[in-house]
Amino acid sequence: MTVKPDQLLDLIRRLTDPSAERRTRAADEATDWAEHLGPAEGKLVTGVLATAAACEHDPACLEAQLNAIIQLGRFADSETVGVLCTIKTSEIPETLSEHLDAVLND
Repeated sequence: MTVKPDQLLDLIRRLTDPSAERRTRAADEATDWAEHLGPAEGKLVTGVLATAAACEHDPACLEAQLNAIIQLGRFADSETVGVLCTIKTSEIPETLSEHLDAVLND
C-alpha cells in the first residue's frame, strides 16, 4: 500500500483536529502507516505529531502522539522532533515523561 496525497492530507487534518479524541485516533492510525510512508511523508507526519504533542493538553492524546513518533522512529531525527524539548516534564504524568525521553534520546 502506498499512501496517496489525499490520504496523507486527510491524516494531517485529523492530527490537528480540535477534538482530542480525533487527534488520538489519528495518531494511532499514523502508526499503522509507518511502513508505507516514504522519507518525505514520514518526516511530515512525524513533524506534525511532534508539533501537536508540544502543545497537547490531553494526556491520552499526548501518549498516542508520542507512541506514534516512536513507531515512526526512522523519521524522528533531532530536527523533526526538536520542538518536543519545549514540553516541561514536570507538567506531564511520569509515564509520559518516559515516552518523551524515549523519543528525545533515541
